[in-house]
Amino acid sequence: MERKCRRMQARTRAKFRDMEPQSDVEFSDAPTTCLYVGNGGLDCGVGSADLMKAFSLHGPVERIVLERRKPFGFVKMKEICQAVEAFEALNGKKITDSSPIIYLSYVNNLPDNDAVLHSKVRLPPGLCLYPDFITSDEEELLMKVFDEMPVKSNGLRHRRVSHYGYEFFYGMNDVDVTRPLDKDIPKELDFVIERMMNLDSIQWKPNQLTVNDYEPGQGIPAHVDTHSAFEDAICSLSLHSQVVMDFRHPNGSTCSVLLQPKSFLIMTGESRYIWTHGITPRKTDVIDGTVFAPNEKLLTSVGSVILHRKRRVSLTFRTVRGRPCECGTAILYLRLLYLISLPHHTDFPAYCDRKTYRQHPE
Repeated sequence: MERKCRRMQARTRAKFRDMEPQSDVEFSDAPTTCLYVGNGGLDCGVGSADLMKAFSLHGPVERIVLERRKPFGFVKMKEICQAVEAFEALNGKKITDSSPIIYLSYVNNLPDNDAVLHSKVRLPPGLCLYPDFITSDEEELLMKVFDEMPVKSNGLRHRRVSHYGYEFFYGMNDVDVTRPLDKDIPKELDFVIERMMNLDSIQWKPNQLTVNDYEPGQGIPAHVDTHSAFEDAICSLSLHSQVVMDFRHPNGSTCSVLLQPKSFLIMTGESRYIWTHGITPRKTDVIDGTVFAPNEKLLTSVGSVILHRKRRVSLTFRTVRGRPCECGTAILYLRLLYLISLPHHTDFPAYCDRKTYRQHPE
């Protein structure tokens, strides 16, 4: 058994060297306060909370280092004797029922990844996130409202969905303005709409609502809500579970944003018209301990953790335009020539769908 453990230790060390050939980490034959945890990374389903729970039984844990898509991690104990105790107790063992067996090695230093663990990622321009936009009691009320209403699948593989005001056609990300539904936005959402209309970034009262009901493992493909069909702000209220929403710019830039339960997301300007947004189908999300504050343009990262998704209900509010889009070179020429004030969406004519706009979706 001891021979197998040594063999696996060597194997997990070799994996680290193969994956991180430029790393400044040095393995040590003598005990140190720093431990390399083979098979104990985010890619193995082991999070910082799992490592903290296991290692803190043997003394104060000063630091945990985990990186995305890596099958290893690092733990720094306060004293060498505590690291030795943890090594003897945990090496070659599982630290959770679902984790693989971990193999420990002493290292002289931790990876120099302060820039990663304490970095700031800039949000797409025009995107705002308001945590705790509603209270827990209001969230519970809304969950009951939509649990009692019929929600049909509409043939979608990714989640169940229901529409109010107008039906949203996913193949085109569009609506048929000539065929309003007989279901208006539920009155129970009046307080949400009133609250959102008090925000500076909201100019148009929503007249279309899409309710998406996601189970763990479900998502939605990356897309941009049709330019010509809706006014500027696209808003989303998250209920019951967190999820990571991925944003991508045509130039390849990406940004992943954690949407907590009760949070309210607003996409305007560039984040609304240029960046795609979507949810990757999976049951867990690896995040960097992101901390948000209202209207902040930066996400502060404080270390990676794994979050398990639960059932999530999202309420997406849109304002149907019901008129042709004003985009075009003539409009931009007039803006430059006369400095006239035009609708915000005309700032992005290159991304407009006006040429293919269909008022009567098939």
